[in-house]
Amino acid sequence: MFSFTRHRTGHPATLFVVRMELRFGPERPSSLPESGNYEPPATPVRFEIKPYTTQKIEGRISIENREVAMPVSMSVAKFLPSGDRETNLNNIPALDPQNPVWVVVHGRIDSESSDPMRELAQSLTSNNVQVVTLDWSQGAKDNFPELIGLQGSDWIEAVGKWTSSQLKAAGFTAEKINLVGHSWGSYVSYEIAKNMGNDVNVLVALDPAKDTILSGYDESQVDFAHHSQKSFALHSSFYGDETRALTADYAIQVVDDAAARPSIEHGYAVTAFSSLLQDARNPYSVAAWFAPQQWMGNAEPTIESRDGWDSVLHVNTWQSQKSDGSAWWKAMPQTLEYTDTNTGNHAVDQIIGNDTIS
Repeated sequence: MFSFTRHRTGHPATLFVVRMELRFGPERPSSLPESGNYEPPATPVRFEIKPYTTQKIEGRISIENREVAMPVSMSVAKFLPSGDRETNLNNIPALDPQNPVWVVVHGRIDSESSDPMRELAQSLTSNNVQVVTLDWSQGAKDNFPELIGLQGSDWIEAVGKWTSSQLKAAGFTAEKINLVGHSWGSYVSYEIAKNMGNDVNVLVALDPAKDTILSGYDESQVDFAHHSQKSFALHSSFYGDETRALTADYAIQVVDDAAARPSIEHGYAVTAFSSLLQDARNPYSVAAWFAPQQWMGNAEPTIESRDGWDSVLHVNTWQSQKSDGSAWWKAMPQTLEYTDTNTGNHAVDQIIGNDTIS
């Protein structure tokens, strides 16, 4: 089976996928009929042509030392009043390269459809911004053993290159791109930024993963501030790489007084950031600094950037429930502790927690 993608002239965001499948009949017999004429059986040829738009861009990537190609996709996020994600592409707007876009990237053994990633994407869309979710779930779980293996990190660079290529093909320039990644997704975000040619606008790293020598990705070369105009990192667990988080322009330590397993705390950065985005719509809350519109302009938070942690986000945690019925521990921001750049004073501001989405 042959497969190729063709760009429609003058419309780089509109693609056509053409698939051709040939089924060959039996070989020519060794002896012909007396007439000497031989007509081979019909050879079925099937063409599959379907329009492909930026509401959902799909592809496959391959890397060295892997015999399989992995699927990857990028989809525009739209949510219904019920909170469910719209799945009918006819009801989803196409990507608009004239407006900024926020790219949400999941991490290891995760997907765009998981409850934490859905809530993160929905929290962004509630701020009236254009959002896409990147799904590289097959690569992210390409580990052996699946629960503890780290071989899936081999796909990080390829996923980043594929995504940056698709964003460019859709007409986006680097300054229109904002990236939010969790765990390994932080490094995919970094690779996207690195391959855009110029600095992206914002990169947010949510508990970027602390891997070992068994990992196929060298996170030691990651500097979140290097390929972005503004970068933020939230560090919430032992599974997170503190050194990498501190390379962001603004490094925030997420602190919960109640100790939990690292696997649980690893997700606190995601739910805490989602909550900040929801509360960012309140102009009187310190969380308003985290409003996407703020980051898409020249405004900077009044958090003094310094060596070490720039601020501490204190959270309370509570047990919710995922859509599959399993337990889901979530972090609710309570206070933000920082040094005010305007006054030079130490400040502790209350945050009104928001759990309206889930």
